[in-house]
Amino acid sequence: MVFLHGLSLDGNLLLILLALSGIQFAVGFFASQMTARLAGPELLLVPIYVLYYWMVNLVSCLSAIASYFVSPQRKGTWRSPDRGL
Repeated sequence: MVFLHGLSLDGNLLLILLALSGIQFAVGFFASQMTARLAGPELLLVPIYVLYYWMVNLVSCLSAIASYFVSPQRKGTWRSPDRGL
């Protein structure tokens, strides 16, 4: 956004974004109905889930970037938790 200071979100662009979001929701909804039938109250939670997912994604990306700048030579590793086997 720093380099695109002349960009403005006018009504036409917002309408296009709204239409694309509606199409994406419709395609996802019909695709999910083939595998998992959601009831009415569960469908009301879908927008909340999407917002929650993107917020968690934003926080995890920002923390990963900050971690890289603090210690660039450190590499992430996965250690499987002990399951008592």
